[in-house]
Formats: sequence, C-alpha cells, structure tokens
Amino acid sequence: MKPHLSVLMLLARSTIYKVLGLLLALALVEGALFHLALVSNGSGDSGFVSLERAFAQSRIPIVFGVCFLVMTILTERTGHAPGSKQEYTLWRLSVSERSVFAWQALYNTSCYIMLWAAQLFVALALCRLYLLRTNPAFTSHQTVLLAFYRNNFLHSLLPLDEVSRWVSNVAVIIGVGVTSASVPFERRRGKAGVTAFVRAVLVLKLFNSGLGNLDVDIFLSLFGLAVAGVAVYRVWTQGKEVHVKYEN
Repeated sequence: MKPHLSVLMLLARSTIYKVLGLLLALALVEGALFHLALVSNGSGDSGFVSLERAFAQSRIPIVFGVCFLVMTILTERTGHAPGSKQEYTLWRLSVSERSVFAWQALYNTSCYIMLWAAQLFVALALCRLYLLRTNPAFTSHQTVLLAFYRNNFLHSLLPLDEVSRWVSNVAVIIGVGVTSASVPFERRRGKAGVTAFVRAVLVLKLFNSGLGNLDVDIFLSLFGLAVAGVAVYRVWTQGKEVHVKYEN
C-alpha cells in the first residue's frame, strides 16, 4: 500500500501549489472584475444594477472557463514531464500503470471538485458583497436565490432543486477528471493525448445552459460517463502487461 500512497503524494506535490495558486487567482480576478462592474453601474444609494447583470458584466463565466482550461492543462501534465525527476521517481515505484492511472484519476477529479467549490464560494461571497453595496430598497431576501435561477452560469454552478443538472455536473467532473488522467498514459505510448483538453472546451461551451434544459443535461451526463468509460477501457486493455518501473 505504501508505494500506492507514494504515487498519490507524488502527484499531489507536483501540482497542488499550482492548483491553489490558480484558485487564488480566480478569486482575486473575479473579485476585481465584479467590483468594477458595480462601480461602473453606480451601484449603491445612487444607482442600481441587478445581481444577474453584475455577474454578466464582470465576465466571471469567462474567468472560470480560462481557469477550467488551465486546470485541465495542469492535470494532463501531472505525471508526465519527459526526462524529469518526477517521471523517473514515478516509474521507480514499481506500481502498475493501471494503479497510477487510478490514483491520478482520483487526484485529478479532486482538483476539479476543488475548482467547482472555489468558484461556488467566490460566487456566494460576491453575492454577499452585492447585498452590502446595493441600496436595500432594490434587494430582498430572495435576491440571491432568484439570481441562481435566472443566471445560466450561477444555476449551472449551483442547480438548487434541478436534479438533472446535479447529475450532469457530477458526470462531467468524473469524465474530465478520468480523461485527463489518461493523457499521460497515452503520451507514454507516443500518442498525442489532447483529447481531454478538447473535451474540456466542449464541456465549457455546454456548461452555461439555463434552467429546464433537460436534453442538455442528459447529453452531458451521457457524455461524461461515456468518455470516462472509454478512458478506463483503453487503460485496462493497453496497460495490461506494462508496469511503471525503472532500474538503476
């Protein structure tokens, strides 16, 4: 069990600080853009801008999209830097490639969960900032709740009582986490391994859908589970006899 935990620790050490830095950058950039959106619209006693419009004008979905793609690049590169000490150490642990893939899929999926959680926390913090900065005459106890129904990005981020969107979000996170873990496996065999990045672009394009789009939710659910299944199948068949091991 110790070699397996060593694999997980190695994967985490290689990117965890970059991931945390990315989350911090997301919070700072979105906070600054949201503040500028409120200022430019004169929000406060002298002006009003709706919460949904403030999020739209601050381009927060674009910031999240960029961070999502950067996260995909980071997770794809984890465990594969040709000739690096990290790759050499990974291969010396005498752990099968199946196991390396499984641990990396778990770690990568956790990174995407962290990104989603950070974005949700920032969104809620910005909602709180909006309520503090806006004239109480223009807000109510349902202002934030209504924004999470009316704004496509906020609703996709926190679907509330729309079960189909929760299912699709979980399926997408699993799908991207698993496929990004398969990229180093493919690259060790001389293949391009860019499929996870392409899938991430597709997911971002479909992510910003509004309330009641059951067909999109079903597609995303099937898409996420399908690409994860294909990645697992390819690793389990192609990595059957290969073990990650280097000899001195």
